[in-house]
Amino acid sequence: MSFLANPTSSILVFGAMHMDKLAHCIRPFMAGVSNPVKSEFAVGGVGFNIARNLKQRRLNIGMVSCVGEDPDGRYVKKSAEEWSINIHLVQVSKRKPTATYTAILNNDGELAAGLSEMDIYDLLSVERLEPYLQDFYRYPYWVIDANLPAETIEWLGKHKGDSKILAAPVSVVKAERWQLALENADVWIGNGTEATVLSGVLVNDAESAQIAADKLITMGPKLAVITMAADGVVVSSEETKGHWFIPPTEVKDVNGAGDSFFAGFTAALSKGFGIEKAASMGISVASLTTENDGPVIKDLSDEMIEARMRQLPDPVIL
Repeated sequence: MSFLANPTSSILVFGAMHMDKLAHCIRPFMAGVSNPVKSEFAVGGVGFNIARNLKQRRLNIGMVSCVGEDPDGRYVKKSAEEWSINIHLVQVSKRKPTATYTAILNNDGELAAGLSEMDIYDLLSVERLEPYLQDFYRYPYWVIDANLPAETIEWLGKHKGDSKILAAPVSVVKAERWQLALENADVWIGNGTEATVLSGVLVNDAESAQIAADKLITMGPKLAVITMAADGVVVSSEETKGHWFIPPTEVKDVNGAGDSFFAGFTAALSKGFGIEKAASMGISVASLTTENDGPVIKDLSDEMIEARMRQLPDPVIL
């Protein structure tokens, strides 16, 4: 996918950076009753998870986000600095607290419920970001997650200049924020339910995912990628269409799996690799991530990814 290749591989990530609380159920989750859990706190957010995974691939990464003037906000910013992520475009609010997300994970590692308090991202308005537009142009790639207001996402799409936009829908609820901005996106990466919201095609298997992906590329993006958890990934572009499968994976924690796939796929594209290599890398990074606690593996090496890529089944190329 050479249209995304750029030797500088600098990526600006617009989106969430906040505190996560992960509650791991000791027994199978049951709604309406008290569930015994083991909890941990960590930095998170779709944008920040993607940014940290991208940084591990030796890319130049910046963040555009908003945190509160509170201990959580200071902790999140310190974490970003420790990852050598540029945060000079991160806003600080005195009025709203740093966002939080609570994930209740079933005893098999799958998400049972998610609770979010993210009003602070509404402050990332067009008026607040417009003065920094020239700073944004220093990055040839923009990853935009749908925690930003819909109006801001649409505005960024119309003012992207020569930069390429990679769209992250975040969730079923927030995916709709891409509706008016999709025509200016270059790459869209999301799961089946998010694809259903935007394409109008009910995604319940690989065949319907391919139809939805084909529909999405008629709406603006040159490339659409639909992730389907254990059923792999479907890709559609004018150059390549196909279904990629996951390798043997001992799932421990699915939190951040989609974000790690997004980053692995994006890193490969930005370095000039084709779609097949990008899909394989994205799946491999996600597979390794789900075998560990948390959304980012601190020392994920190229050797670990390449070893996992060798375990992938052959894709079905259409």
